[in-house]
Amino acid sequence: MLLSIMKEIIGKLLEYRKRTTTILIILLAIVLIALLFINGTIRSPFGGKKNNQSDDYAKSLVAEAETALKNNKFEAVKNSPANKIAVKIATLSSDDYDGAITGKKAGCDIVRMVYRYIEPTPAILNATMKELFAYNQDFDYLPGNFVSKQTKLKFEKATLENGLAKIYLTGQVVYGGVCDDPRLEIQVKETAKQFETVKDVEIYLNGELYKAPSGK
Repeated sequence: MLLSIMKEIIGKLLEYRKRTTTILIILLAIVLIALLFINGTIRSPFGGKKNNQSDDYAKSLVAEAETALKNNKFEAVKNSPANKIAVKIATLSSDDYDGAITGKKAGCDIVRMVYRYIEPTPAILNATMKELFAYNQDFDYLPGNFVSKQTKLKFEKATLENGLAKIYLTGQVVYGGVCDDPRLEIQVKETAKQFETVKDVEIYLNGELYKAPSGK
């Protein structure tokens, strides 16, 4: 029973990705307990004697925790405001503007994921997209958040069903050259795909399936 509860807790941590000191402490406690099971310091809930079932289950908890830490899922712990969820939005750095930056190449740019903090919500995809379209500030690289600079473009809603995220927009996209052509699609898709439940993304503009102009 205890290990089942531990397994459920770590699953929730990875699902909602809250970046608070308390959560990090809980994660580390889970790892410690699992290690104690492996070493036999704590009596196994599967019986008086330590057995392969308890060992394998405890080791799986350690593996999941290590994966989470390696993937920087708790990277924003120190900076997270209380009672907020950390999510990431995709911004863009021009390859010519900031050639020293390494990351995923997309179009003319390199994708740079930026942490933002939102209120806890079951509609996390919808809230994250709202943040992407609203977060309009000057970055120390260009073009930065191309999406939020589209004053004629509005985010309407996001839905998720069977792994397919549908992002609904209204208005008009203004392009300034071939490098602009794929930027909306790149930012929206990279932002949505940070969530493990999102397998594919479709964008709808004014009710029609959006297809980026052919650019670089």
